[in-house]
Amino acid sequence: MTPSTDVQQARKAWFAACREIKLGDEERKAIQSRICGKDSASTMTARDFTRCLSDLKDRGLWKPSHARKRAGNRPMAADPQSAKMRALWLALYHLGAVRDPAESALTAFAKRMTGKDALQWLDMSQGNRVIEALKDWCVREGFSPSRDGTVSKQLLLYALWAKLHALGAVRIADTAALDNWLTTGRISPHTTAVTMLSEQQLDQAAEKLGTWVRRAAAGRKN
Repeated sequence: MTPSTDVQQARKAWFAACREIKLGDEERKAIQSRICGKDSASTMTARDFTRCLSDLKDRGLWKPSHARKRAGNRPMAADPQSAKMRALWLALYHLGAVRDPAESALTAFAKRMTGKDALQWLDMSQGNRVIEALKDWCVREGFSPSRDGTVSKQLLLYALWAKLHALGAVRIADTAALDNWLTTGRISPHTTAVTMLSEQQLDQAAEKLGTWVRRAAAGRKN
């Protein structure tokens, strides 16, 4: 198999997975940028596409066909309530409050509250109960989610920075220090601020800060 054929097959697999989980172009490009620094698929290598697929698998967003057969081929819940739960669960993962960001771990959490085996099976009342429980958990971790998705992502960055300061990983707690990190942390090539970041950059910053938080917390335990 030639290198060009490798790239074509890897690209095909990546786009097929994105369509399967109904991932929009903006979200897809955000993952590509976060994982391999390339928001354009035309510049990606076969290894880049494979890494992006692995990211979806690691976060429980997608399973290869053979794994789906073993799991009963149940599609990921795509309703607004489930999306909200997923966003809050991922925020808790970044904050170091949960160890597993996968959909299966979120489903297990919801099942303990509702007795239902899948997010798709929750009614409106049960879904709201799970969401409120996740919100309360976020607040205990120093993050108060907003109804506005973009504002929530901004607030999450502030909460992550505060947690890093509490863990002793950063010396300066104020937001100016966080804004400075956005450049040194390669989130933006220009001097910027949290409130100036795009959705893609906010997600990328949360991923990097979340990794830092988990490493700092693990180091403190050792």
